[in-house]
Amino acid sequence: MRLFQKPILPTAIFVAASTVLKGNFYRPEKCGHTAYNYEREKELLRNFLKCYVNPRWRCIFCLKSLKSNYLIIRKTIPMDINLFAGTAATVALFMPVLLIAIGRLITNASLLALFTNYLLTAIYNLMSLEVIHVSPFVRHWYAAVSNYLDAPLMLITFLFFCPDKKNKKLVYIALAVMLAYELVIAVLFGATPKCNMYLLGAGTPLVLVCSVYFFVHYGKMTIVQGKGLGKTMMLVANLFSYGCFVVIYCLYYLVRTPAVADVMFMYHILTFISAVFMSIGLHYVLKRTREMKELQLTRKELALFFDN
Repeated sequence: MRLFQKPILPTAIFVAASTVLKGNFYRPEKCGHTAYNYEREKELLRNFLKCYVNPRWRCIFCLKSLKSNYLIIRKTIPMDINLFAGTAATVALFMPVLLIAIGRLITNASLLALFTNYLLTAIYNLMSLEVIHVSPFVRHWYAAVSNYLDAPLMLITFLFFCPDKKNKKLVYIALAVMLAYELVIAVLFGATPKCNMYLLGAGTPLVLVCSVYFFVHYGKMTIVQGKGLGKTMMLVANLFSYGCFVVIYCLYYLVRTPAVADVMFMYHILTFISAVFMSIGLHYVLKRTREMKELQLTRKELALFFDN
């Protein structure tokens, strides 16, 4: 509580926020704005030190500093909404990656495929945001490889949701058909921009159909039996993301809308939402996995106890 009685907290918040915003969202050469007012920042720091010594002026300084800092940020740092959405989506994409890695779920082949898919998408977003600086050729090549791997990796992920051999067999058949199709596309178009249209046009609906199929099964299980909540949430993430991807595919490749920025904004928003749902699902799966390991350990200890 004592932090709120001193100007430490608002000043720390401002310094952190201004540093992030100046680094990621401020483009003076593009916006025609002047550079950040460092003299004003020095003045605020001097006032902060002065008021820190004099307790009577602490409250007044907090209010004035917050107001002046807000005006400085508002005037000198114009926000790019697409850049903000892309940054949020990229951060959200790393959440499932971290959960799988920290929870040691990477030993499961299906979750390893999911881990790889999210990691590839997150790295591509970092390239698009110019956090990772690469040439346009490398970025285009990376995007083509990611599109080739997207559907097969998601089909391998669906093996995690197969309760019996029959469903596994169906997934293996779909995976074999998709790999054969991609081989034909690779021979005909290679890594040219045209290959993306054919890869996403076949892979996205296929993943969506599988998501609907498994969601119906696990949705009923969760509602009737109260089981499989984590897997249901993961399927909700896939269902939402690939359902929206179909719409985006139609807008970008079929309708060829000129509002590319709006389409990218939609893509970033739905990526953020789906990654959050996937993270929630993985959290429940990780929690269930730990409970099962503890139960197995307890059974082994009881068996040793009674054997002795």
